[in-house]
Amino acid sequence: MVGVDDSEQVVRTGAPVSLSWNPEEGCVRAMERPRRVLVDGRALGGASVLLFADPKPTMGVRAGGLRVLGENPGWQLAWVRVSSGQWVALVTVSISSANEATSVRDLTLLVGPDDVRLID
Repeated sequence: MVGVDDSEQVVRTGAPVSLSWNPEEGCVRAMERPRRVLVDGRALGGASVLLFADPKPTMGVRAGGLRVLGENPGWQLAWVRVSSGQWVALVTVSISSANEATSVRDLTLLVGPDDVRLID
């Protein structure tokens, strides 16, 4: 849902995030509809998630531990400008274990422009 409140702020609410901004400042470019994207796995938990893994996890860990892939499907909600001037992507991703017993749904993140790729 998009609306303008009394303070001239644009407000967009809905699962899983609420985003508000002043359109005169030009710091948010919200998508009319979320875009399907692939998010670099290093952006989901830092490079340590992928680089410093246990070389021989148990079968239970392999089945029940969250799978952070090289690229993870997600949705881009907006481009947001941070105070340094850089544009970052506001995305949501859902990750789960191989047996789907463990999951994180609608994990909302700000990731760099090189960490997100549009799915055709």
